Amino acid sequence: MLVLALALTASTFVIIAEFPWNGNPIAWLSAREHYDAGNRLNDRYFLSEAEARYKHAIKIYPNDWRIHWALAECYMRMKKYDLAEKSLSEAIRLQAKSADLSLSLAECYLEEKRLPEAENAVRKAKELEPERADLVSLLTLILYRQGKKDDAAKIFKSAELMEKDSPKFWYYAGKYHFQLGDFQRAEVDFRQAADLSRTNPDYWETIGLFLSSKGDLQRAEPYLKRASLLNPYESIYWTNLGQLYLQSRQYDKAENCFARAYELKPQSDDNWLHLGLSRMFLKKYDKAAEIFQKVLKQNPTELKALKAYVKTLTIQKKYNAALEQAENFMRDSKNQNAGNWSYLASVCTECGQFEKARLAIIESKMRVSTPEEQADLDLVQENLLKAESAPKTSAASKSPVRGAESQAQLLSVEPGAKESLAAEKTKKP
Repeated sequence: MLVLALALTASTFVIIAEFPWNGNPIAWLSAREHYDAGNRLNDRYFLSEAEARYKHAIKIYPNDWRIHWALAECYMRMKKYDLAEKSLSEAIRLQAKSADLSLSLAECYLEEKRLPEAENAVRKAKELEPERADLVSLLTLILYRQGKKDDAAKIFKSAELMEKDSPKFWYYAGKYHFQLGDFQRAEVDFRQAADLSRTNPDYWETIGLFLSSKGDLQRAEPYLKRASLLNPYESIYWTNLGQLYLQSRQYDKAENCFARAYELKPQSDDNWLHLGLSRMFLKKYDKAAEIFQKVLKQNPTELKALKAYVKTLTIQKKYNAALEQAENFMRDSKNQNAGNWSYLASVCTECGQFEKARLAIIESKMRVSTPEEQADLDLVQENLLKAESAPKTSAASKSPVRGAESQAQLLSVEPGAKESLAAEKTKKP
């Protein structure tokens, strides 16, 4: 009983110490219940549910800066940086002298690439706690990205004698060394960040992306897999893992990852496009076509979906259907630019309709206005000449695509998509 009484007394003291002494304490206690529930949800990455709890807590008691900060951190995880900034501004209004709040605001500005504002925020944090190594490494990175390389090096050196027990120090140090080109040191930094915070998926994801960018796919896999397991409700982790599997030609695993990512965020072309592509590599052409048709039904002018759908048809030698899709797209005057006419010419060539290809090339020539458009047109004309000079056989033999063996062929559904999928719209260190 004595132990229980002491525990209750200690708990009561903590609660009293955290009360902002501004407003109704009963309302604050009620808000705190929702705040604590939001924290539990946030820790498990049920972010929408956590957001609702935090907002309800603020509605009951708007004067606790901790609740506004928790909501801001939740928004940061959701990549809603504009909302995070608003919540942080309110938290700072209520608690001006907090290095942690200024640090969070600097991180928010950094994600939005508002570097001067990020620098101001982190410098305010350093004024409050000048011996914090994580503030030093973040400021170093911000200065470097603004081109202040000498200042960045000088600031980073000042951290040599500081305690480096914060994972954020190593995380931002890794990003700094990565941009310096010191990849070996960057990898050590990222690993140290992950070791200090083993439940933060961003740190594990960063190591995986770093290794993937160096071509070490085998070592990258467990890190990207762990990130997706730590936060299975964020689509980007599944997208990155799926792209790694596409690169390593593990198409069945890629399909599973992109299916999960598509379920979480169906509007992202990183998800629906690559889910369709992975199915094409597995020769599941009808299932791939279903994805692209669904996107086109919602947005008939989505060029990536059109090109991918047409590719599923030409691979199956359904040339009439492929040509019909491309021609229908071009009937809309909004789509009649040089690049799209060149694309129609390439489809006509692939389908063996050389006269139509020449007419589309003429239309493209009349609209070309940039060197890039001219280069695309020159390539289309070169392919047409090759096709016309080839032995006269069936349209199927004229098609450059004979199956799903070539990644380069399938990736050509996107203009200029010659490089690995991991290079596309994927978060980099």
